[in-house]
Parts: sequence; structure tokens; C-alpha cells
Amino acid sequence: MQDSTRSSAAAPVDFRKRITGLATLVQDRLSKDPFSSQLFVFTNRRPTQCRILYWERCGFVLWHKRLERARLRGHAPAMRW
Repeated sequence: MQDSTRSSAAAPVDFRKRITGLATLVQDRLSKDPFSSQLFVFTNRRPTQCRILYWERCGFVLWHKRLERARLRGHAPAMRW
């Protein structure tokens, strides 16, 4: 994952979406290539969870972080995708 950059979704996403749904959002809404070396960061409506999607040689990797007591900073206003 050398020379990777980060792209964040402008609005919270529905966390029922899995890898395929998030990759589709990257392509359709962010106009980016989900198969690039970029990290794509998504948050839920209440900024208590974060998902990071990226492509690694032979498949997607999806990280999921859930905060128990805190909230993520820099969260965008709610908008439905």
C-alpha cells in the first residue's frame, strides 16, 4: 500500500452496505476507481463507526472500527445515499 491516498465519502453511508456496495459508491458517487491504491473512508449517520475500504493485489480489504463512548471528528451532515 505504498503511495496511497485517502478519499472520504461526503456524507454518511448506510452500514448495511458491504464491500460490493461500498465499491459501487466509490465508483458512482465519488467518481474514483475502487481498484486503485486509495483508502476510502466511510462513516455512519451517528459518527460512532468508520469503515475503510481498499484494494490489495488480489481482493478488497474492509476495516471496521466502532467507538463505544466517543464520536468521530470532522463528520459531514446527514445525507442519504
